[in-house]
Amino acid sequence: MGGELSYSSDFILVTKSLWKCKAPIKCLVFCWQVFMNAFPCKSLLQVRGVEVENNLCSLCSLFIEDPIHLFLLCPMAFNIWLSVANWLEVEVVLPNSLTSLYLYWTNLGIYKKSKQCFKVVWVSVIWSLWLHRNGIIFQQGVMDCKEVLDNIKMRSWKWIKSSVPGCSFSYSNWYFSPRLCIS
Repeated sequence: MGGELSYSSDFILVTKSLWKCKAPIKCLVFCWQVFMNAFPCKSLLQVRGVEVENNLCSLCSLFIEDPIHLFLLCPMAFNIWLSVANWLEVEVVLPNSLTSLYLYWTNLGIYKKSKQCFKVVWVSVIWSLWLHRNGIIFQQGVMDCKEVLDNIKMRSWKWIKSSVPGCSFSYSNWYFSPRLCIS
């Protein structure tokens, strides 16, 4: 029928899975908006007729800030994903879409608890990149990969500790040996 939206089975799987994640609802809503291309990145603001002084990515200043660039293809975001994978002691090949990245990332865990933790970390990466990007724009901050990574570790630990059953590890253990905490 005309006018109906069509979504891939992967997209439907992602959105159903996302709402089961043990992260704060405002972060889940934001991630859903990212998947829907309905959040205020520079390229999407321009499409809506909002004048943007500079449409380059706030993290790298090299390419137009669109959803896939900001959260995956930007050299800074790419570096963050690789750093998080290294921290979690997982091998990762980054795909070229956020949907594929979510499905890959959230299936790194073998057991229910570890799958939940990987989901939380994924949301924490997206949320932390967004907050850091906003700090650069609105508070004249600078890109600091270590700060972003530390924020990802802290946020994910807080969210997991408060909402994933059976997770009673210390922040120190999470910071230095997350893989042991979730296995």
